[in-house]
Amino acid sequence: MSYSQEDAREARQLLRNELDGKRRNETEEEERGGLIEMLEVEDHLTGERARIRRIREQEGPAEREQRFAVHRVWASLRREEEDSAEREQRLAGDRAQVTLRREQEDPAERKQRLAGDRARVTLRREEKDSAEREQRLADSLASLPDDGDLSDIRSVQPVQSEAEVTSGEATCTSKDHYSSSFVPNAAPPATERETIQQALGQSQSSTLMWPSVGGTPINEFTTEG
Repeated sequence: MSYSQEDAREARQLLRNELDGKRRNETEEEERGGLIEMLEVEDHLTGERARIRRIREQEGPAEREQRFAVHRVWASLRREEEDSAEREQRLAGDRAQVTLRREQEDPAERKQRLAGDRARVTLRREEKDSAEREQRLADSLASLPDDGDLSDIRSVQPVQSEAEVTSGEATCTSKDHYSSSFVPNAAPPATERETIQQALGQSQSSTLMWPSVGGTPINEFTTEG
């Protein structure tokens, strides 16, 4: 091996070492830059969340309803365009986000969230009950006749026996016939003491007869023999 070939090999080795060093430096700079970017992104997201929270605290009911309506339309359009894999990924991300948010919330935020959930459940139940009542009322009104005659609508239909209904003519009797009747007792029920007194007053007084022999009363102090 000549001297010039050895120098060329060393030169190539030095060049490779220099290139490797540059690549390592670039990789380290990229990692440091990525870490800095992640910190900057986290700070940016924290600031955005705080800004959005302040905006939502200051908005009125009309603005809140408009924001919810826009969000519902946007969510509906996005869900119509996504496939099953994207839907599963979105639901998994939503569950993870909800779990993380609930783990990080303080007692005051948890109490406020639970109160809001109860209010929404109560409101939905009241809206559902109101809709059901309106539907029942609409069905009742629809069942009424158009001419306004309510004579055919009866809550209790009279029951007639076969003897009262003839084939061609109605029978009339001079006296109304009642199979049974019941008249409620207007007087209050008697107490136990009053019942006993009434029974004693109605009983007949009996006289105890003195024993006699041959029609003559027997004297306990004067006896025969």
